Amino acid sequence: MNKTLSKKAKLNPRKIRPQLFILVFAVVGSVFVIRSFAATPTIQTIDFSQYYPNTDMYKTSYLNGNNYIGGRTSWAVLWFGDVRSNGKYRMYNSNPASTSSRCHWDLFQWTSNSLLYRETTDTCGTNNEIKYTPGLAYLPKFWNGSNWKKTGNSAANYYESGQMKCSGNNQWVSEVFAQPVELAPGVKATHMRSTQTTTWNSGPGSSTGCKVGETSRYQENLYFVTDLPIYGSQAVAKGLKRSVGGSLDFYEQRGWDWDIWFDNWKTLPKS
Repeated sequence: MNKTLSKKAKLNPRKIRPQLFILVFAVVGSVFVIRSFAATPTIQTIDFSQYYPNTDMYKTSYLNGNNYIGGRTSWAVLWFGDVRSNGKYRMYNSNPASTSSRCHWDLFQWTSNSLLYRETTDTCGTNNEIKYTPGLAYLPKFWNGSNWKKTGNSAANYYESGQMKCSGNNQWVSEVFAQPVELAPGVKATHMRSTQTTTWNSGPGSSTGCKVGETSRYQENLYFVTDLPIYGSQAVAKGLKRSVGGSLDFYEQRGWDWDIWFDNWKTLPKS
């Protein structure tokens, strides 16, 4: 769920829009009607990898929905690929049928304890990337339904055409809340929140992304449900229902940078 880097990149907010999961959208005309009976994951211990990327669905399907922001509606997708035996996978946010569908991706890794966000790469007309060491802990691998919170600091390095332009630090807080959120009547979900503050400390800087001495703040909220519809059938599957967030530095002036509602899992186009 700003197109120099993914939503996650805490780059110069005056140069590009921060985006951890901000997607690349195609504008479509549609009416936003929430018709879902989605339920929150049960209080028993759950495996979050069954939701994100959903190990049963990612090989054949993608998350299909719309971004509702600024009074306009635009198509939004997320899909997952290049899954490796060490738990790493890439998340893409471009039309999966496009020839350039893989030019922008976020790298995640499931460990035995948590989901780590490690990197964002954008080669869609540019060649920029941001890497975090160690990765930011985003979700617990197994969750027992209680409030969960993890904090940490990760080294942040921003590259332009393979050259490091800025290095700094990302101070992050990740949370999962026990209390289900009612997104709309009949739509309850489990809420995850990531809050991040990135400070760039050294390097020559970049006109496309980072500036030494600058600090930026960012937040993303993810909402997971157990029964996201599978398009063209009566079946449902676990998955991400909503992603909303963006720059906290400009929230009071312009609100969130994105607000994406996923309506269903849809079959990936054939390669």
